[in-house]
Amino acid sequence: MAGLVITGIGVLYGIYAVVKARTFVYGVRFSEGTLMVQGCHFNTRWEKQFDISRSTIHIKAKGNRSGREDCFFRILSDGQTVDINCSWNWDDATLLIIFNEFKRIKGEKIIYDEKYFLDVMAKYPKIRSCIKSSNAQV
Repeated sequence: MAGLVITGIGVLYGIYAVVKARTFVYGVRFSEGTLMVQGCHFNTRWEKQFDISRSTIHIKAKGNRSGREDCFFRILSDGQTVDINCSWNWDDATLLIIFNEFKRIKGEKIIYDEKYFLDVMAKYPKIRSCIKSSNAQV
């Protein structure tokens, strides 16, 4: 009975992982007021183009088991939506560059709520590098 329950939980977790990873963003480029986002949906490659002046970017966060909030971006424009970093495959430094470049090109200021998440994202790579360097010395 316990084996059946464990197998059932494993199957459900597997289905959840496949559904969550079905859309994967692997590239972002800025070019002449546009944002080009490249990704795949299952096995099909796609590319979406966003006019930055008519688009918005939102920072979303999801907590994980270590007590840290992982952040991803949602870009919205003319009925198109794309989430960057939902698969947690981007490092925080690259995400900071994307966000700041988007805001700079659009000419918007960073609001307080966004600043909080950006500070959290900027803090964790420093903590990770300190932990790695302290482990290397031991």
